[in-house]
Amino acid sequence: MLSGSVEDDDGIGTISVRVKAKGGSYGDWKIVSTDGKTQINYNFKEKGLITADGEYTVQFKVVDSARKAKGTAESEDFNILVDGTAPTFDEAVTVKAAEESTFSAVEKQGTSYYIKKNNKVRVTVKPIDDNLKTVKVHDEDQTLDAGKVTYEWTPASDEVSGEKEIKFVAEDKVGNTKEKIVTLFYDAELPVVSDVTVSPNPVTVNSVNYYNGNITFKG
Repeated sequence: MLSGSVEDDDGIGTISVRVKAKGGSYGDWKIVSTDGKTQINYNFKEKGLITADGEYTVQFKVVDSARKAKGTAESEDFNILVDGTAPTFDEAVTVKAAEESTFSAVEKQGTSYYIKKNNKVRVTVKPIDDNLKTVKVHDEDQTLDAGKVTYEWTPASDEVSGEKEIKFVAEDKVGNTKEKIVTLFYDAELPVVSDVTVSPNPVTVNSVNYYNGNITFKG
């Protein structure tokens, strides 16, 4: 919708509008007001002048009141973007350790990601929209790199075990939004080894125990 106002000392007769798509030509003038109003609100899609998403140029024309000199003035061109489609996200998600580790910090089971204690991870998603404006996580703007967004999640020192949701929100230039939630399962408990049993008994040489048998433990 476009809103605007006009002024004329002789009074306003009619207000007309015409539209052209990007790379196209203007259509015919269409009268949108005949009651002398100096302000209008006009929805181009509801009135059928614009029927599809895309870039358009709009121009207005104002004619004096019929009782006066019937002067005519045309406005400058207004470029508008019509976008009724919300952004989307690629189905692919990448979750990996933010730092090198001897042991794998992330274990994927099905569509779930399990994060081992004290490991921070990077979550990468790909928003899809030709008119993308921003992508946010927890209301903070993120940076696009090669069309993707990577968010680094760091567990707090007292982080407890459980699900952790990372919510990405993509917004296009006209305000359409789309959310994508990636769920992490954080494991704050380190494994404990107990009840170690060794058989047969070790052979001790120079105070060093050597085992040649089975080691059984519970954890």
